[in-house]
Amino acid sequence: MNFSLIILAGGKSSRMGTDKGLMFFKGSPMIEHITNQFKNKFQETIIVSENNNYKPYCDILIADTYKNTGPLGGIEAGISVSNNVNNIILTCDNPLLKWEVIEYIISNHSENEIVYSKKKFTHPFPSYFNSSIRPELIKHIKNGVRKITQLEEHFNVLNLDCSRFSENNFINFNSPDDIALFHENNT
Repeated sequence: MNFSLIILAGGKSSRMGTDKGLMFFKGSPMIEHITNQFKNKFQETIIVSENNNYKPYCDILIADTYKNTGPLGGIEAGISVSNNVNNIILTCDNPLLKWEVIEYIISNHSENEIVYSKKKFTHPFPSYFNSSIRPELIKHIKNGVRKITQLEEHFNVLNLDCSRFSENNFINFNSPDDIALFHENNT
């Protein structure tokens, strides 16, 4: 499959208090849950982070080129080193995501530059990004665009109906309390 997997792990983790992707979830780091499930389904795995502790989980580790620009800076950094035009973008704090959701996004990316998943509302991740948008994305980052939802104003975006999939696929853990609450409610 001519797709790269890009995992955003460069956030400040201010609510988590430590690097989110390296926080333990069900006995191992969240990033390990993600890479164990998806790494072998893509030509390469790219993690966007300044933390060298992510090196064992990827083929390429890269830091944001454009600092303090949120997920858009991470997406730009990831697609800048991607060896493919087609990229699936995930976050390091979503260990419950299943392959069937990614497969659905891949099968529906067609002519779109960006594909977001939509359940009750639009989820920017998991998503599809075509590397061809990079020059225009850089321009928008330099012009102060920070919200990923603002990209809909500038690119051919599909909000893909993912209502057929469990809500668990779209859970992001942003604090230790989120993880503890999940474990409490699911044991």
